[in-house]
Amino acid sequence: MLVTSFGTLNSTLRITETLQTLFGGLTKTNTVAIEAETAAQYGLNAAMTANPLGVIVLGIAAATAAIYGLVKAYDHFTISVEEANEALDAYHQKQS
Repeated sequence: MLVTSFGTLNSTLRITETLQTLFGGLTKTNTVAIEAETAAQYGLNAAMTANPLGVIVLGIAAATAAIYGLVKAYDHFTISVEEANEALDAYHQKQS
């Protein structure tokens, strides 16, 4: 019984080692593929940006992002001013 258990354990360990080796190889292959895709994407991005239409689209996207950021900052500022005014009104009402 004990010998059979050790034999089963040994077989299981060998299968596990084989699977780990295969998985390690697949992980390395996947990493190389992702790096190649990333390099290709950078090249495509550079080519699209160098295109005059790409520059216009990039400029519009940058302007949109800037306007959005300013609106968000203004909203935050407006809320802060309103809260400060409410606090001052409450203070003045307590003083009266």
